[in-house]
Amino acid sequence: NSDLVINKEILLGSTFSVLSSQAGVPTATVSDILNKTKKTYDLANIKAGNELIFVFNKNTNELKKLVYAVNTKEKLVVENNSSTTENVWEANMVPIEYYVEIDSIEGEISSSLYETIISRNIDPRLAIKLAEVFAWQIDFAKEIQKDDYFKVIYEKKSLDGVYTMPGKILAAKFINNGNEYNGFYFKDSDEQEGYYDENGKSLQKVFLKSPLQYKYISSGYSYNRLNPVTKIRHPH
Repeated sequence: NSDLVINKEILLGSTFSVLSSQAGVPTATVSDILNKTKKTYDLANIKAGNELIFVFNKNTNELKKLVYAVNTKEKLVVENNSSTTENVWEANMVPIEYYVEIDSIEGEISSSLYETIISRNIDPRLAIKLAEVFAWQIDFAKEIQKDDYFKVIYEKKSLDGVYTMPGKILAAKFINNGNEYNGFYFKDSDEQEGYYDENGKSLQKVFLKSPLQYKYISSGYSYNRLNPVTKIRHPH
């Protein structure tokens, strides 16, 4: 392989210019890229916690490509498409292609939906997605009971062999206070998507049972709850 790849982590206070310079990109090239890509994505807005990926030609040490994940769905790809000695930078927003596998989890609520899921070493973001599916059927602020039951079939997304995040919930069951609710993901030919029960009725109604506040998902049913952020126990 004639490519040299350099990954630069974006720290608080980092700028594109400084990180590019550290990676070995000439100042003139940095300015050119900033100007040429601004309409597609302004690299002055890179965020701490992400990374910049620089791809150089090993033989000439010239920058061939730059990649920056703007969010979880899209990445900015800047490529040198020159056919002469002059650098012609072309910028495009490209969908991020994840490796997707299907997994499932089930369990009984012992303290809270949140804590039940993380006790199984599952991404807590799945608790939020599950609550969003049934937000019209269940008041997650008041109605969660001990021994409520859930089962979820969902997507797990990975990049380069590393788990990244949960994807869509494909099917879910929630038994709340003896009442069973089912949800199935469906996208029609017009790209409209949503969740439907076993009779084909949309789970989404005009009014939510209760405005979905994510703190309720991490709250259990007891009067001695551990706040997952502050680690302080307090009553509901």
